[in-house]
Amino acid sequence: MLKFGFGGKITPRRFDYNPRYYDEIKDDLESRLGKHDDSDLSGEHLKNRIKLGIRQKYNGDRTYRNKEVKKSNLRLLYVFIVLIFVSYIILKSDKITKLMEYLGA
Repeated sequence: MLKFGFGGKITPRRFDYNPRYYDEIKDDLESRLGKHDDSDLSGEHLKNRIKLGIRQKYNGDRTYRNKEVKKSNLRLLYVFIVLIFVSYIILKSDKITKLMEYLGA
């Protein structure tokens, strides 16, 4: 049925299934062991591996990540310094003032 008037949008009822016996630790262990089983390379298995990796976030080598972040920050600093230098040269040149005079006249 359609709902008319000032009411909000109709939202469907949700299906909430809570299992009686759910062992989160056992499920986590099975998913971790299944992650290293390369015999099953189906699409569902790969989806579960990706989902588990995202859920666990980054558990790799922290020193490597810190080194890469430091490199990225230095690269950003170099780009910023070059942009400042180029903008200083452009603003100090006579070409900008001549262009402004030409446009204003």
